[in-house]
Amino acid sequence: MAAHRKNKRRKKPVNTGDSAVRRRVFKAFFVIFLVVSLAVVSKVVVNRIVFFPVRNIKVIGNRHLSDREVSRIARLKKGVSIFMVHSKLIVKRLERSPWIKRVSLRKEMPDSIIIKIRESVPSALLKKGRAYYLLRSDGTILEKQNGDEKFLPVIKGNSGNKRAIREAVKLARVLREYGMDTNVYSEISISDLEDMTLQYGDTTIKVGYGDYETKLLRYMELRDEIARRGIPVSYIDLRYARRVIVRASKGERR
Repeated sequence: MAAHRKNKRRKKPVNTGDSAVRRRVFKAFFVIFLVVSLAVVSKVVVNRIVFFPVRNIKVIGNRHLSDREVSRIARLKKGVSIFMVHSKLIVKRLERSPWIKRVSLRKEMPDSIIIKIRESVPSALLKKGRAYYLLRSDGTILEKQNGDEKFLPVIKGNSGNKRAIREAVKLARVLREYGMDTNVYSEISISDLEDMTLQYGDTTIKVGYGDYETKLLRYMELRDEIARRGIPVSYIDLRYARRVIVRASKGERR
């Protein structure tokens, strides 16, 4: 009986296999939790720390656009990491501006961005209704003109005819290149491209389409003689290749 009772008091053997599995699972979850926590903390810390922040943005070659306007177009701000500045993307943004003809960007470590631009030069003014718009050499509108001073040739007529506008801008550019007095008010009518007319001061010149350099040279050779002879001119017609027609105010023709 005593032996039987002694056997009853014996402890049941512990299943060590299940305990080991639970410990391994717990350790695995703990390691995963620790790794995830460290990753989250590291990301927060890295996001708060800016490596090599941009402190200087230098713009070279701008005359019309201010440094602030160039930075705004580029969407470039100080404080961002210089490694996060995408040069090609910024150049594309700047090239979308009609005022910027060419642009290049250079990073200077550790904290400087150098933007070098070449601006478009206004060649003429386009009259649309009561407003005037600055045009660059290819006929693209730069911006609406502020003020009433007409310091460039004014193009008027069919403002929706892009081809005629481009031709009128070519004529305006030739006027400047050949030393025509920019202080004299000049107006180019493009109602009809083949009969494109230049009003230069008090002189009406029928220019027509194309070969503007040759035509203006012929006019410049003729104007001194007209002034010397005191001929009252109604208009000068340069549209013909082999002759120039000078219509005098009183019906005389040369």
